[in-house]
Amino acid sequence: MKILHVSVVGKVATYQNRDGDIVCGNSDYQIVFAFDSDWDAYNEKTARFIWNGRYIDVDFTGDTCPVPIIKGTTLVEIGVYAGDLSTTTSAIIPAKRSILCGGEAPSENDVQYINAAKAAAERAEAAAERAETGYASVKGETLYTNTATVSGEILKM
Repeated sequence: MKILHVSVVGKVATYQNRDGDIVCGNSDYQIVFAFDSDWDAYNEKTARFIWNGRYIDVDFTGDTCPVPIIKGTTLVEIGVYAGDLSTTTSAIIPAKRSILCGGEAPSENDVQYINAAKAAAERAEAAAERAETGYASVKGETLYTNTATVSGEILKM
């Protein structure tokens, strides 16, 4: 489990940079908060994780919170709120995009195009193999490519 440290003093959350970046797409991060005495009355809290214009709230007790799977960003904002209502600023944690952040899955049209291209390549490869043996097939008819006609007979060369 990778531990990230965030201090909260005077309602200001600060990331302790010694812990490194979040690598997107991973589920093994936890944040350990160091709260000042303003937070002593709140055992139950909610951490808000913001990236790419969206957010996820994670409820936790005590001072340790699991980090949700973050995808496709280079920056994560993390803050805490509790009770009726205490809140912090955002602590900024750098993130690195993982290999799983590389784009969207292909659309149905893309899949159909890829499958058609594969089928065409297979047909071309089969035709090339037949041409090497001296035979070719055109619309179901077998043609002899290395042939000569002698007295009306087709001879393979």
